[in-house]
Amino acid sequence: MKAYDFDAVAYDGATYCVDCCPVPIEDEEVSPIFADEERDSSVTCDVCGMEHDYMTILEQEEEEQQEEDLRTEPEPAEEDLDRYRQRGHCRR
Repeated sequence: MKAYDFDAVAYDGATYCVDCCPVPIEDEEVSPIFADEERDSSVTCDVCGMEHDYMTILEQEEEEQQEEDLRTEPEPAEEDLDRYRQRGHCRR
């Protein structure tokens, strides 16, 4: 899909597939949802329920980055654990 392609549009506060839109997509009140757009989540057609996820979904990218950060976060050093144990914060 090219950056200027679209399969979904926004009209009157709702999202529609191109074929489900209640007015012609050429109408000036219809806004295409282009493939190069960045969204927090995918959009779903208010008529047929089809999920459109062809644009960049930011939320997924952020979640994937957070998961990666958690996997690569270093374990605390043994001396740090000893210090916490001495203060009564950790009972191991």
